[in-house]
Amino acid sequence: MKKNAGPGRLPEYYKLMRSLLWQNVRRTSSGELAASLGVSPSTVRKDLERFEGCSRSGYGIDVAALFRSVGKSLGTGRVRNAVMLTENGQGSEHSASQFELLGVMIAARCDSDDVLETIGSLKPEILVICGCSAPGQIPGIASAAVRMGVRGILDYTGSDLSGAGCPVARVDPVGAMTDLIFQMTINEKENP
Repeated sequence: MKKNAGPGRLPEYYKLMRSLLWQNVRRTSSGELAASLGVSPSTVRKDLERFEGCSRSGYGIDVAALFRSVGKSLGTGRVRNAVMLTENGQGSEHSASQFELLGVMIAARCDSDDVLETIGSLKPEILVICGCSAPGQIPGIASAAVRMGVRGILDYTGSDLSGAGCPVARVDPVGAMTDLIFQMTINEKENP
């Protein structure tokens, strides 16, 4: 990326490109993007001028190239490990495979009995909370996980994690993971 391209729109571009890729769309136009984003085609063209190799005259916009370029700007270009807390140690394979597109690897799935031991041994950056046999324990688990090095939490449960001490995103699972990584990237730049 050459300059800051509509920084407030970057997560929206990223989500839209991810959706188009899932639909097997490889090329699009500034008019189509503008309609989806609620901006003018000229705004899209100005934003895309700042991304190298994403738009070519006569070809249109390369969806995969824009997805990668915007993702790099949002901090999704590096691999981040996560631990998934679930009621029975199981987790959604569908969400896990979508997280992998974002560079987030689910290193382990565990229940509340072994989640902190797992976090201690694997040192993940992200805790994904899908459920817990004792929901009242979730805020304490989250706070302990942050003290152990977790830097972001994706919460499916709606628990009050306002005191967790790190960025917390609530579900729409894949959209929330994208937003969480973006927040973590900003936090990393402000607090190296």
